[in-house]
Amino acid sequence: MNPLEREKMIEKTGSADRVLTCPFIDMFGAQLIHKNIREVNLSGRLMADLEIEAYKKYGHDGVSVGPGLYGVPEALGVVLDLPETSYPYVKKYVEVDYDNIEALPVCDSKTDGRLPLFLEGVKILIDEVSDEVSVGSSVAGPFSTAATVIGTEKFLKDLRKNPEGVHRLLKRVTKSVLNYMDAVMDLGVVPSMPDPVASGTLISTKTFREFALPYLEICVEHIRMRMGRGPALHICGTTKKHWMEIKKLNLSALSLDNIDDIGEACEILGDKFCIIGNVDPVNIVLNGTRESIHREVKECIEKAYNNPKGFVLATGCDVPINASPKNVEYFMEAARLYSRFKEKEKK
Repeated sequence: MNPLEREKMIEKTGSADRVLTCPFIDMFGAQLIHKNIREVNLSGRLMADLEIEAYKKYGHDGVSVGPGLYGVPEALGVVLDLPETSYPYVKKYVEVDYDNIEALPVCDSKTDGRLPLFLEGVKILIDEVSDEVSVGSSVAGPFSTAATVIGTEKFLKDLRKNPEGVHRLLKRVTKSVLNYMDAVMDLGVVPSMPDPVASGTLISTKTFREFALPYLEICVEHIRMRMGRGPALHICGTTKKHWMEIKKLNLSALSLDNIDDIGEACEILGDKFCIIGNVDPVNIVLNGTRESIHREVKECIEKAYNNPKGFVLATGCDVPINASPKNVEYFMEAARLYSRFKEKEKK
């Protein structure tokens, strides 16, 4: 049974050979194709290749290429360093005049920064594996995009010092985020959104409600209008204190960091969203043993497989770059071993 067949069977009958399972591969996959991370970050072909190679090796239920947190800010003028052995980091932020926000460009996804490379990678995945596995593309939500454009520390300070200016910035960058989303949706792919700066670890629920939620809603409704369903949202760190605000969004799925309890999330949010998560990628997938990986995967499945709107077993964030490929095999092995379906229990 391939991933698309599995997905359709679960939608139709509520069961299959196992639960949908998707460790977040990202740049961990560079080692599988024997390339360094800088090489991958500069090639749409290699971005796709690592996803395809990981899929062939592990047989998980989704592949994805996308600009994530940095792609749109880079296209708007942020200068990045692209190391060979670690994730990109910002060398220079954009100086933004809130009173002249139109001076900040709206990016063109087909020409600006590395956005064309990400679209190339998505197209390759569609051409080569979309007949058997779902293809995705993730782009950061407006709140995190705005923070990355001017620098997270300045952004968080300006939420208090200049809230009107921050709203102007958020409205402006939302246009660029939507432009990339439209380019992906033109290819038939539903984009997903990470929004790490909107974490409950960094901001209050009041701040989330005022500054993050409205722009997430714009993106979610735009995707629903075009594709007939909402995106998945992932926010790093704890989101528990934001859950009732997040529940207002017409998402298809919410992906949880391992900090939060997935069973509790299913109790509170499971009537609205498919829940994705949330095995610890560092303590378990990176540093764990076969036994500990099996134990944590089993516990995650037991807590969430019965979620009313569905469940996808995943890591709580990206698989670390230097994780052992064998440990990801153990993750998938445990998914096959401990997956189970039965008649939905009443909550």
